[in-house]
Parts: sequence; structure tokens; C-alpha cells
Amino acid sequence: MFCRKLFGSKEYQKEKKVTAWKLCLQLFLIGLNAFWMYHTYRLILLDSEMADKRFNPWEVLELAMPMNPYKGFNSPAVKKAYRNMARKFHPDKVARLPLEEQKTAGAKWELITKAQETLTNEGKFQNWVEYGNPDGSIVRQSIDIAVPSWIFDPKN
Repeated sequence: MFCRKLFGSKEYQKEKKVTAWKLCLQLFLIGLNAFWMYHTYRLILLDSEMADKRFNPWEVLELAMPMNPYKGFNSPAVKKAYRNMARKFHPDKVARLPLEEQKTAGAKWELITKAQETLTNEGKFQNWVEYGNPDGSIVRQSIDIAVPSWIFDPKN
């Protein structure tokens, strides 16, 4: 059908009022739709891969995970473990470590901070329980970024 529109006779083009502008617009919309579908597919794959690599804040803080994770939320043991890890891996204290550990101390400190925030911030803790990541679902983050907030505003 599309090839007939593009290469059809002049009478057909006059009869159907086919213009180059309409054809270019159709091609653009088809390409945009294909790009959007591919991007969504990749986000779903990435989200499923991230679900396989669950972030475990208790493992990072070198604590035993309780049977009921809600009992470990904001516990004194979390604060004590965070302080102990901070004494060793805080950016101001890294100079005391051996050279091999100094190179990985920055990444380790970010993980320790993320684990502590996960176990003390209720919103991040709920995301961790639901998605396995304190930042939430990657697909949901992408949709939140793509959709303007005024669309879901109840005042509109």
C-alpha cells in the first residue's frame, strides 16, 4: 500500500491527495513508534536483569539478615554497623588503608551509604522490598521521567 502511494500514478496521487509531506510524516511516525517500542523492550529487559542482581543492604553492612526484614528496619544494629564501616571506609579515613583497598574504597563507601539509607529511610526500604533496589523499578523511573507530572495532577 505504501509503495503504491509512493510510486503510484499521478492520477492516483491526485485522487487520494497524496503529498510528499504526508508520506514523510507517516514515515517519521512509523520510525518514532519503532524507536519507542524498542526502547521500552530494552527497559523491560534491563529491569529483569536488575531484579536478578538484588541489592542486599545487610550483606553490605556485614549484618545477618533477620527472618522478617521489617524487624531490621531502622534498628540500632544497623546504625552501629554503619558507624563501624564508616570508621574504615569514610573518604576522610581512606588514607590509612593499604593502596589496593584505597582504590575500591570510594565504591565501597557509596554501597555502605546506600545500604544505610535503605535500612533507615522508609520509602527506600519499601522500594527495596518491592523491587530489590532502593531506587525502585527502572521501568517505573523511566516512565516517571517521560510523563509530565501535570498529567496526573488531580486538579486538572
